[in-house]
Amino acid sequence: IPTKKGRLSTTEHYQLDLSDLSKVIILLFINETSNNDDKMSAIYILENLDLLIKNKEYTNILTGPTTAYLDETYGYKRSMNISEYFDLHKTKFIVLFLVIAIFILAFLGTLIISNRAKARAKATGEEPVYKESENFIIFQLGIALFRFGTFTTFVIVDSKAIPYLFVPCVAFLVIPTVINLFIAFWILFSGQSQNYVGWFARNGRDAVIVALLSGTNIDALLMLKSCFAGLDIFNAPFNDSSLKRIFWGACAEIIFSEIPQFIIQILYINSSVLLGPIPIFTSASLSLSILTSVISKIYFIRFKEFSPYLSRFTEEEDKNSLQKIGILNYAIICL
Repeated sequence: IPTKKGRLSTTEHYQLDLSDLSKVIILLFINETSNNDDKMSAIYILENLDLLIKNKEYTNILTGPTTAYLDETYGYKRSMNISEYFDLHKTKFIVLFLVIAIFILAFLGTLIISNRAKARAKATGEEPVYKESENFIIFQLGIALFRFGTFTTFVIVDSKAIPYLFVPCVAFLVIPTVINLFIAFWILFSGQSQNYVGWFARNGRDAVIVALLSGTNIDALLMLKSCFAGLDIFNAPFNDSSLKRIFWGACAEIIFSEIPQFIIQILYINSSVLLGPIPIFTSASLSLSILTSVISKIYFIRFKEFSPYLSRFTEEEDKNSLQKIGILNYAIICL
């Protein structure tokens, strides 16, 4: 191509072709000329370069030590504009927006159910045992599930494109999940009050299911004490020791899981050549998750009366539960 030297430049960024991991996609820039003598436009160079690569068998490109590896079936493709980008990834965007819509509707539905339960409690003269702030647990759980889902999808679908990020992606997905599950089951089966023992005897199977969800975020375990809809399963009498473990586990997750995952996303976006929608949504969900987690922790430290990390159950309630359990055991013995 008869043009001035230096019209082609590169950031040295590359990524693997996800449709064929044996191929590498590189990023080249065609700079506009600053010399009036050079009348070849960037578009003209692009078209000629694409033509040369696609016909490399008959051009000097085949004889170059590096250019010989250029894929004649791919050629040289210009970057897409926004309209073309959305059109190419239309299906992925539709699926992702549907998932977001489902999460929003689910959150609104849970709020409606919770508010109706509160209204029924007030109508019957019962004193609600839950706090308004614990509705936030439902919201945070939704964000955690969305973050976990998008990051898992990113690891499975996109992370292989940047080879040096694949292992960290898998590590920061699997290790925090395993640690969260360990903490969750440790809390479920660790020493608790007799009030808790009675609750777990009634709701153990469902509690284990919620504990499995805690693999996405240890704060999900707080759902068991959210008193959602007034159901007994969501009225776990965790003691302060267990709630402190959840709190510090959640703080550790922000530092050692969510922030590293966000850094990985930044590195991926900075290093990639063809950026798909999944990394964008993953970055957005991680940003939202980190923001809500940090703000909620600071808020609950400042206003402890609203904190879900403090037990609602008193020693007097535990004594009453012990008496009830004793009466029940006596009745069973008599029978």
